[in-house]
Amino acid sequence: MCRKNRGIPILVTEFDGIGGGFSRHLQYVSRIVPVRDRNRSRKLQAKLAICAHAGIPAVVVSMPEQERIDEDGHLTLLDGIIGEALASHIFDGILKTRTFRCIDEVEDLEIELSLRKIL
Repeated sequence: MCRKNRGIPILVTEFDGIGGGFSRHLQYVSRIVPVRDRNRSRKLQAKLAICAHAGIPAVVVSMPEQERIDEDGHLTLLDGIIGEALASHIFDGILKTRTFRCIDEVEDLEIELSLRKIL
């Protein structure tokens, strides 16, 4: 996922349909070793490491992260991951352009941005 019209990466998402794995703390976790791709774990671990080195958040997801959270809604865990990445990107951008006198002002900004998302 990139910033619109800028090509600046905000989040890299890798879908692991073969291994059914996921990432946690920059580590790839899989319950199985795919027969057709025994090096899959090493490949995905390398992608996570490269993204981390470049300062780009990266996640590996599979089917459970794409299932709806509840029967009535359309939100998934992947939606939450994307939302968190966007919020962090916006927050980091504001932190670079504003001067704060104390930590309370930073926390107030964080609350203000959270309320904007809700409203």
